[in-house]
Amino acid sequence: MNPLLVNRVGGLFDNLPWATWSVDPQKRNRDAAGNFVEERFHMGKRDAYNVLTGKDWKGRSLSIGNLAMRAKYMLEGEVAQGDESSKQMSDQTVLIKRILEVQRKELQQELSMYDYDLAIARQDDDYDAMDYIDVKRQACVERLESVESNIAEVSNTKEESVTKTFLGGILDQVASMTTDEGENAAPYRGAMGYAPMIDTEKDLEA
Repeated sequence: MNPLLVNRVGGLFDNLPWATWSVDPQKRNRDAAGNFVEERFHMGKRDAYNVLTGKDWKGRSLSIGNLAMRAKYMLEGEVAQGDESSKQMSDQTVLIKRILEVQRKELQQELSMYDYDLAIARQDDDYDAMDYIDVKRQACVERLESVESNIAEVSNTKEESVTKTFLGGILDQVASMTTDEGENAAPYRGAMGYAPMIDTEKDLEA
């Protein structure tokens, strides 16, 4: 399918309505006042190709790590504005607990996948695969135990003793796990098969 799309003159990609492509993350199809320029002056085709391949995508990832960092940026913004009331901290604590519960569910599903793959490898007497899967499974178990520990810590901490540093530390751990501790980094945003990229505060403002 890909050769039909991009490697032939007059192929499917050439027939896409790229002149009316609506995704314009760099706002290159607007004038200095922010108004849309006429279609005949659009940069469309190149931008459309970059968006189609994911290399120019400015969308926001909904990975657990990104949700955690959004919560952290929100928390830091409230503290910077002097709004560190017990009510605000309580709301943030509930949000963080929900994020941790979603991460726990994802890790439980990942663990089930490893158990399934391990059972197949044992049935096929594939010892190399068994060793590889077992290492991955053990790492998943350790991450799951860490998340369980964080959930228990958040649940058992009294509201009046909850601090920005305490909550921020847990959110940083969630983001680190999401990105495989910095390994398997994506070459560009939206690349398939890699750890998701974490948005910075500047990215969220763009």
